[in-house]
Amino acid sequence: MAHIQQFVDEIKSAGATIVAISPEKPEYSRKIIATQKLSFDILFDKQNDLAEQYGLRYSMPDELRQLYRDSFNINLKLYHGDDDWTLPLPARIVIDRTGSIRYAENCADYRCRPEISEVLEALHLVGSSS
Repeated sequence: MAHIQQFVDEIKSAGATIVAISPEKPEYSRKIIATQKLSFDILFDKQNDLAEQYGLRYSMPDELRQLYRDSFNINLKLYHGDDDWTLPLPARIVIDRTGSIRYAENCADYRCRPEISEVLEALHLVGSSS
C-alpha cells in the first residue's frame, strides 16, 4: 500500500495542504516525522478534542486497555499526556476552502486505508469546482 508521503507533490500541485492530527505529544510526533521522513506537519490534538468534534474519538474498552498496558507495555499517559484511554479512529478528510467537507473516510481498523486515488480524485474535484 502506498504511503501518502509518496504523493505530497501531487497533493500540493492540486492546491492542497496535508496535515496529520494525533493525540501524541509534539515531542513524539517530531520523532515520527524524522524517522518516516515526512514533509508535512503532525498537529497535536490534546485529549482528542478535534477527533471528538468529528465523531472520531473512541474510548478503549477495559480488556484492550489491559492488553496495551500488560502485553505491549504501552503507556498512553506518557505519549498523550492524559490517562483517559481514548484514541481517534484513523481518517482522511478533504476540506475545501470554505470549510466544507468534500471527502471523508474512516475505519476502526488502523490498517485499513483508502486508496490514495480516492483522495486525489476528491482533491481534483474540489479544485475544479473552486
